[in-house]
Amino acid sequence: MPEMILVPSSGSAWHPDVVEFALRYNVYERHGGFDSVANIANNAHDAWAKNGTLPDDVETLRCALFFERRRFRHFDSEPTGASDLPPVFIPLAELAFRP
Repeated sequence: MPEMILVPSSGSAWHPDVVEFALRYNVYERHGGFDSVANIANNAHDAWAKNGTLPDDVETLRCALFFERRRFRHFDSEPTGASDLPPVFIPLAELAFRP
C-alpha cells in the first residue's frame, strides 16, 4: 500500500515541514535524472518570473519544489518567512486544502 504523504499548509515552516515534503518525492527516478529535473524546475521558475504562471499538475509542481529546495541548499540559504517560500509551493498547498 502506498504511503500517504500530507502536503504542508501554506503557513507551514520551511524546515522541517516543506523540506521534508519536498525530499519525499523521488524526482530523479520519476523525471529521468538531474538534467531533466533541472529543465522542468527551471522552466517553472522562468515562467513564474516572466508572467506569474506555474505548472498546473502536481507531478511538475513537486519536481520544481524539490529542485527549489536543492537550489536553496546549494546556495546555503533558506527562506526566512512565508513570503520567501518558492512560488511552486503555494499551488500545492492550495490543492491540498481546497474544499
